[in-house]
Amino acid sequence: MKIFIILFTTFSLLFAESFVNFSHAKIDDIEKFLKNLDPKSKIELEILDLVRHGDKTSAAFLLSLLQTDPHTDDKQLENLLVHPNSFSVIVVSKNEQKLKLIYGKNGFIQTIEIPCITGKRQGDKLEAGDKKTPNGVYFPKWFIPQEKLSKIYGVGAFPLNYPNIIDKKIYHKTGDGIWLHATNDDKRKPFSSNGCVVVTNENFTKIKPFVLPKKTPIVIVDDFSYVDKKNFENTKLSLGYFLYHWKKSWEQSVNGKYKDYVDCYSDHLISRYGDKKSFTEYKKRVAQGKKWIKLTLKNLYVTKDGRVLDYGHIYVASFDMDYRSNNYKWHGKKILYIIKENGKWKILAEENL
Repeated sequence: MKIFIILFTTFSLLFAESFVNFSHAKIDDIEKFLKNLDPKSKIELEILDLVRHGDKTSAAFLLSLLQTDPHTDDKQLENLLVHPNSFSVIVVSKNEQKLKLIYGKNGFIQTIEIPCITGKRQGDKLEAGDKKTPNGVYFPKWFIPQEKLSKIYGVGAFPLNYPNIIDKKIYHKTGDGIWLHATNDDKRKPFSSNGCVVVTNENFTKIKPFVLPKKTPIVIVDDFSYVDKKNFENTKLSLGYFLYHWKKSWEQSVNGKYKDYVDCYSDHLISRYGDKKSFTEYKKRVAQGKKWIKLTLKNLYVTKDGRVLDYGHIYVASFDMDYRSNNYKWHGKKILYIIKENGKWKILAEENL
C-alpha cells in the first residue's frame, strides 16, 4: 500500500507536468532534469521504474529510506541516519561519560541514557597502552560470558572490532582489546578505564539484549551532537541513493562494464587490492568473466563517525550482503566508509566483518 501511495504522490504532484512535456523534450533536457532532482525525488522516480519492471526488492530498499523516525523536537542526533525497522544503536559521549541506547521495532523508537566510563586519558586513541578510548564506529564481534572473564569485567563483555581499516590505514593506530564491558564496582569513578567503554553490571544487563554481534553499531564520539532535521533528512536520502547507485552499478559491472562501479570509489581508496588504480585493474579483470551479478542488501545502517578527515566527515554503511553471480557466491557483513569528495559521495574504504 505504501508503494502505491508514493506512486500516486509522485505522479500527481512531482512529475505529472514534466512527463507531459517529455515527448517534446531533447534527451539532454531530460538528463538535466533528472540530474537536478533533489534526493527524495530521485528515490521516488527510481521506485516508479523499479515497480514497473517488477523489482520489488530494490523498490522496498529505496522505500525504507523515505520512512522518518518520530521525534518531538527540531533537532536530530546526527550519528544515526539509516536503520532497519527493528534496530539498536549505541552512541557513547566520552566527555559526558554517558551512552545512549537507541532502539526500535515496528516504528516505535526508544532511547535509554545511562552513565558509562571511558579511558583515563582523554582524546582519540592512537597507540597501544595510551589509556585512551578510540573515536569511531565499531561493532561487537562476539559476547564473552561472565564465567570466562576475570572478575573486573563483571557480568560480560563485547570485544569491538578496533582497530578497523580506517584506524590502521589512515590514522596508523596500534593497540587492540577495546571492549564494551561490565564492572563489579558500582562506585567506579568516571575516566578510569584503560580504553574500554564500561558500565555497571545492572546497566550492562539492561542493554545486553540489544547489543547484537556484527550488527549493532557502537558510535564513540567526544560529545553528543544534534543537527537540523531538514539537513539531516537531505544527507540521509542523498547517502541512501548513493548506496543504491553503488549496488546497481556493481550489478551492471559485467562483460567489461566496470567504469560506473569503480567511479563510486574515492581517488584516495584503501582496499585489500591496493590503491584506486590496483582496485580498478582488479575489477576490470573480474568484470570480463561475469555474465550476471545480483546483490541483496539487508539490515542497512548508516552512521556518522565523529572524526573529520582532510576529505570531510566519515559515514559508515553496514549491512548483510548476499552476492551471487554466474560463477561465485558470498554472504556476509559488509562495511563501507564513505566521504564526500568534490561534492560527490565516494567510498574511501571497505571491509568485511
